[in-house]
Amino acid sequence: MERLKNPMQTRIGYGLCSSSDIVVYDLFYIYFLFFLTDIAKVNPLHAGIIMAIAVVWDAIDDPFIGSFSDNTITKSGRRIPWMKASVIPVGIMVCLVFQTFDFANTWAQVLYFGVGAVLLKLFYTMYVIPFFALAPEITASYNERNILRFVSMYWGYMLLLLVSSGPMVIWEWADGMGFEDVTAWSLIGVIFGAGSIILSGIGIILIRNSEKDSIQKVIEAKKTEIKQAMFKVWAECLKIRVYRKVLLWIGVYIAGYSIINTVIVYIMTHAAGMSESQQAIYWVWFVIFTVVVLPIVTALCNKFGRRPVMLACMAPAIFTGILFWNIGFESVASVYIFSIFTCLSQMTFFTWYVSYAFDCIEIMELKTGERHEGAMTSLATMAQKVGTAISMLFTGWYLGFVGYNEDIYEYGEYGGGQSAEAIQGITDLIALFPAIIFAVSCLLLVFYPISKKKYELLCTALENKKAGRKYSTEGFADILR
Repeated sequence: MERLKNPMQTRIGYGLCSSSDIVVYDLFYIYFLFFLTDIAKVNPLHAGIIMAIAVVWDAIDDPFIGSFSDNTITKSGRRIPWMKASVIPVGIMVCLVFQTFDFANTWAQVLYFGVGAVLLKLFYTMYVIPFFALAPEITASYNERNILRFVSMYWGYMLLLLVSSGPMVIWEWADGMGFEDVTAWSLIGVIFGAGSIILSGIGIILIRNSEKDSIQKVIEAKKTEIKQAMFKVWAECLKIRVYRKVLLWIGVYIAGYSIINTVIVYIMTHAAGMSESQQAIYWVWFVIFTVVVLPIVTALCNKFGRRPVMLACMAPAIFTGILFWNIGFESVASVYIFSIFTCLSQMTFFTWYVSYAFDCIEIMELKTGERHEGAMTSLATMAQKVGTAISMLFTGWYLGFVGYNEDIYEYGEYGGGQSAEAIQGITDLIALFPAIIFAVSCLLLVFYPISKKKYELLCTALENKKAGRKYSTEGFADILR
């Protein structure tokens, strides 16, 4: 726990372990709705419901998995055994949800994709919640936690290059070879499912000893601890005022970004008229931009703190959304310009949003003497998924409301065959609604009280308390309320 700097092997392994997270998250939120509507020919409303149900289930099981991992005690740790058990099922389900069959009727089709998406999200949660909870368990350093998240996301964005552009490259190749669209997407599922297993498996091997210090302290603590019911633990977490603010901010922000992440493929295909190869090139640019800028943003976060940097990155995204809602996306250049500013915002959010929850772990420990990394991390991801589920359901409904036709897949000219009302509806989804939601998110983050300086004072007081010395809350008393 007191380790302030992790060995390079742990950093690299932790980064590789994010592979299953990146593959599932980005394939699901970038392409799954598009796959359902345009490849599997599922009604947009039904597709939105499928995604919403899967994400709601994902949100519900988060705190349970978090608490289960908190109370798991093995010689190899609390988190890593969960990751080992779930990494292969995650990859298998990635493969299965992108398969299509000749279903007897519409409801059989909806049932297959619905159950498949729920199972994918269940195994994903069993992997990713322990993965997130591992970081605060192996280091208490503000900067080192930022670095672990940086390494994780830096690798994640390089992997995003394959996850985002790869499907379009494979699709175009398969089309040139004379394969049907459904065959191309089946291949996409197999490739990325297998890839997630291999890369995350290597990461797990590299970090297999990272819990050896913390697990001994957990074992000693459990000998005298009265086991608490998980609902009581969640209630104790939610008593922390700062933590409640974090959860609300996460849920609001992600509702806006999830719409952008899902609708960008529709904008490129049906509004900007971009072919599969042009879309693949866009994702290459997106990732290059991210990996170049992310180290700069990380350095700024370590120097000035996460909140001011996040606010500075969110403001341009709001302005850009309003701008392109007015002028539309009638060119490839408009997609690139829009993405520069939304990329800054989402990059900063996804790299450190769980770190805001990590900060609250030490608050709980100072106040109660207890640490619940899994519970606090999982409630944060639960807030993320509740916001996502709402946005997915809304996106599916709104596509149906504006008359989006799932039987039209055509590119090359503005409009791509969709009606003017459908194109405007897609523009509303990617530009107007997120801009409004981001504005609310900014207001919420303004009132987040934990700065880097206050966190460091908190850690000093906590160390003094554990050592039996007198400690003071001067300079950070407000975050303890």
